[in-house]
Amino acid sequence: MSNNLKLVQYFFNEIFENKIENPERLSNLVTCQFSYYLNLGERKNFQQFAARARFMNTVSDILYEKVTTEDDVFFITEFEVKLPKPNQHIKSVGFSQIEVSNGLIHQINIHYSKNDQELEEFQTFLGGGTTVFL
Repeated sequence: MSNNLKLVQYFFNEIFENKIENPERLSNLVTCQFSYYLNLGERKNFQQFAARARFMNTVSDILYEKVTTEDDVFFITEFEVKLPKPNQHIKSVGFSQIEVSNGLIHQINIHYSKNDQELEEFQTFLGGGTTVFL
């Protein structure tokens, strides 16, 4: 297993499996120019990413599949976001693309598989806001 793969797995485990309360403490694992995009929307920075991760961990359960790579630079994982009871039947799925540069996470792209209307309905169940983040 490469160091880059270990980095991505650790990052995702800490945020989505261990649900750390302070994702900002992982800022040493990302580049100064870190960015993330949701469905090719506007660019967000690490502080915005951390705030959204903290929010999503409080209102949903996020399950992600095994992280894979073909070139040790670009990584991909599929995910499923489920709402807690009594709305556990409501979920959204998609995939994340992660880019590593010089041993740090440089960019994360989140792609939901739902169409715009379905995604908007799912966001309503999350408690508002027009941006859903993995």
